[in-house]
Amino acid sequence: MNDIAICGKNTRFCRMLELELRAAGYSVTREPNGGSFRLWIMDLDTCTIPEHRSDRICLGITENEAALSDEQRGLCRHIFPRPLHMEHLREEVALILSTEMAISPSRSPQAHLRLTERGFVLDGEPLVLTETEHTVLQALYDQRGQTVPRDTLCRLLGNETNAKLADVYICLLRKKLEVSGTPRMLFTVRGLGYRLERERHS
Repeated sequence: MNDIAICGKNTRFCRMLELELRAAGYSVTREPNGGSFRLWIMDLDTCTIPEHRSDRICLGITENEAALSDEQRGLCRHIFPRPLHMEHLREEVALILSTEMAISPSRSPQAHLRLTERGFVLDGEPLVLTETEHTVLQALYDQRGQTVPRDTLCRLLGNETNAKLADVYICLLRKKLEVSGTPRMLFTVRGLGYRLERERHS
């Protein structure tokens, strides 16, 4: 199975991605007509979404995330804003391709997070959260699949001048949401904020 497929109509941009990722040691194909790939990287501003396949893991790149459709958001595990920082993309690619989830995505586990009258439940087990952690997770849960701006969380935390406060609570939540064996659920959208992954239903 090949490593990476790159989709997009901006030839110069896709060529730059191809060269960067080849230099990092990956096998890369642009505008593939067929075949199996461990990861798809899509220029969401220019490409048409390929026919959906359950074994496809995608990273998206866009200049305007707010303009993306629900279909585009739901397809991508992570969305990178333009201008793109290649080191951030390389980190995410390395994380995905180094995991079993990337090798056998069709059999990858799915974490189930629900909000009940008594609080949040992860895979049937109650999540033990502080009041502040619950407030932050509630904001992310209400907009799951979308990026919640960092300053929005800071306002919820009552300290708009300390942007790092949001980072602290995101870190605390990750430790509780992403225990050993649980798929990654909470993503940082560089320069914008945070996104709680929505569940994908077959």
